[in-house]
Amino acid sequence: MIPRPAATESFRSPPPCERTWRRWYVATQARIGAIAKLYDLISQSSLGPTVLVDAYLQEIANTMSASLLESTSGISIEVKAEAIAIDPDRAVPLGLLVNELGTNAIKHAFPGGIGRVTLGAERIGDQMELTVADNGVGILTKDPVAAPGKHGSDYVAIFVRQLGGTMAVSGVEGNGTIVRIRLPLLEVPSPVA
Repeated sequence: MIPRPAATESFRSPPPCERTWRRWYVATQARIGAIAKLYDLISQSSLGPTVLVDAYLQEIANTMSASLLESTSGISIEVKAEAIAIDPDRAVPLGLLVNELGTNAIKHAFPGGIGRVTLGAERIGDQMELTVADNGVGILTKDPVAAPGKHGSDYVAIFVRQLGGTMAVSGVEGNGTIVRIRLPLLEVPSPVA
């Protein structure tokens, strides 16, 4: 006969390695979803091989909501972005960058499980400012890229560098965080009708 586990054993939380694996799996799923949404937008675009940033950010927000938030979550993701046409080659690192920053906000900004993440993009002269903001607990360090041992932070630095951008982080502990990334615009010209 196989011995039955004690009653307390059946209600234990998963071991740390299993929780780590689950977090990695969900984060990878969201990254793949961001790229998949990009290809959906390209295939449906009437503008040719371009991507509108506002629609792309909305698709990323939908994917993050579906993969990272439960239906009963008190966390919402909203998009406030201009319809800026960009090249699909730049859209891949842009989408992965937004996904990393949004995922980080969802995982760390809301210990109480309630809050809002806002994804934004606007034209400022010959640049685009991409923002990922939250109204969560704020940050303790002004340089999240310098945090040792954080693969997501490494990815953020790589994507910003790949896009030729600069990043600024602002926030006050208890009042949320805003990550602003300035990128050269490099818009794709609209096709001539």
